[in-house]
Amino acid sequence: NLGRCLTLAGRLDEARRVLTEARQAVPRSDSQGDGLPVDIFYLEGLLEKGSNNYAAAAARFREVTKRDPTLETGWYQLGSVLFLDGVYREAIEVFDEVLERNPLHVPAHYKRSMAYRSLGDLARAEEGMSQFLALKKKSGQIATEEYAYEQCRYTQVRRVPLRGAADEVPAVKLE
Repeated sequence: NLGRCLTLAGRLDEARRVLTEARQAVPRSDSQGDGLPVDIFYLEGLLEKGSNNYAAAAARFREVTKRDPTLETGWYQLGSVLFLDGVYREAIEVFDEVLERNPLHVPAHYKRSMAYRSLGDLARAEEGMSQFLALKKKSGQIATEEYAYEQCRYTQVRRVPLRGAADEVPAVKLE
């Protein structure tokens, strides 16, 4: 959890050190052959995403989806980094995977719509945006990247701005 908090707080060098130590500390005995839990790959993906290294982040999130195909946040993050890297067609396919698992995933509807727009497919982009807006209104869920909840299996973490310190890194609140 320290690696997650440091990553979300933007303290990427510290997070990288913590995740490297965690990798070395994990006993090596599982069916994947390396003993590493899916959470390590997920956090490394978030770290690479935070460092704008989208290809490396995509590799980590692909490993997450391979190891635990039921973890929808792994699929969502993979689609997000593909979108950020300009790989729009593959991002759409991955967002379709997210929406197959959870048709009410508001951020996936939004990002898929934006990927269609980036490809110039305005009809699908508008259709997707309509779905997004209807779901957003119905659910009341905030779907922008800046305010989206970062979810994993065990905790829910969100960014909470510190009061009175615009230049400070946002605090992380565990719920």
